[in-house]
Amino acid sequence: MRCEEQEGYEESAESNLDKHLPHHVRYNDEFSTMDIPDYEKYRLRHPERYSKLKARYTKKTRQKLRAEIISLLGGCCCNPYGQHKEPYTDIRALQIDLIKGGHSQRMFERYGIRCSTNDDYRRIRDEIKQGSKEYQCLCANCNWIKRGVNHEV
Repeated sequence: MRCEEQEGYEESAESNLDKHLPHHVRYNDEFSTMDIPDYEKYRLRHPERYSKLKARYTKKTRQKLRAEIISLLGGCCCNPYGQHKEPYTDIRALQIDLIKGGHSQRMFERYGIRCSTNDDYRRIRDEIKQGSKEYQCLCANCNWIKRGVNHEV
C-alpha cells in the first residue's frame, strides 16, 4: 500500500523528505560545478583535497539518489506488519527493500559484478521509473521483522 492511500497521510512526500536531508545535500558544492579541464587540473595539483571533495560529492549524490527512490516509493513505510498507527516518514530510518529479498544475489546475477551503492541506487531508480513493483519502502523495524519472518540473509 502506498503512503497516499493510508489514513493520516497529509504532507507531501517530497517536502517531508527535504526537511530531513542534511544542509549540504540540498545545495551544489564546488565539485559538481567544475568544468572537466579544471577538474583534471585540480585533481593533479591537490590530490588530498580532491579525495575529500570527491568523497563529499559521492555522499551527496548517494543521499540524493536515496531520497529520490524513497520519494518514488511513496515516502513512507508501507507498514506490512502493523508496527505503527500513522505513516512513518522520517527518511533517516526508511529503507529500500526488495519485496522478494535477495537483492545482492539478484544484482550479481543480473549484472555479473558487485557494484557501488550509487550504481545500485541508479539501477533501482531506473527500474522503479520503468514501472517495477519489486521494491517497497520500509522503516528499519519493519524491514528487520520481514527479514526474520522470511528467513532472509
